[in-house]
Amino acid sequence: MSSRMTSRSKVNAKAELIFKELGTFLKDHRVKVGMSQMEVSKALGYSTSQFLSNCERGVSSLPLEKLPILLKLYRLRKKELIEFILRAQRNYLERELESTGVRRLSPRTQRSDRSLTSRKAS
Repeated sequence: MSSRMTSRSKVNAKAELIFKELGTFLKDHRVKVGMSQMEVSKALGYSTSQFLSNCERGVSSLPLEKLPILLKLYRLRKKELIEFILRAQRNYLERELESTGVRRLSPRTQRSDRSLTSRKAS
């Protein structure tokens, strides 16, 4: 077996990293509101806490249709969750690009990129 990481395993590694970050984020908010894994699991329609535990550890991904329930239980705004996920994606991309020698975007370049994107959308 080759020591080079296949494209598929790179995608899986990326997903695992982001799932793990999201799981930690969700666990922190669960703890903050004082709920147990079992309480949240039951509210999500699961009979045991195993699946939620897997999600918090980044082993599994929570189905999208369950996110509105978590937002309500954890008193999170939709915008807060979306910004966290986008930040996690951006951090992953930054690390990957840096490992290939591409420099980090400066805040000035980021603003310029955003203005180009907004002009295209118009």
